[in-house]
Amino acid sequence: MPVDARFTSRPFRAGDEEQILDLFARAFPHAIRRIEHFRWEYQRNPFGNQRISLTFDDAGRLVAQYAGYPVPMVDEGERVEVVMTERICWGAQRQLRDVRSA
Repeated sequence: MPVDARFTSRPFRAGDEEQILDLFARAFPHAIRRIEHFRWEYQRNPFGNQRISLTFDDAGRLVAQYAGYPVPMVDEGERVEVVMTERICWGAQRQLRDVRSA
């Protein structure tokens, strides 16, 4: 049962990109993202893709999103996969090393 019937949450679907980019631009006007960046980071990521949840109002407008993309890291010599939602990633109470920069 939804917390508020005015809103519906669901996973990303093809065609949602325009509303996602519009919402991102309104929330972060200093960091405009283009469709090419979105496709590279979330759809063509070689480590996996489309870890995106969206919430729409009763008029079908995107009002919230939560997105992350998989990144391989090294934790005490062991390769692990994390889902990056910010540029700094913490896990198990310590900072992990991004294997892409190794």
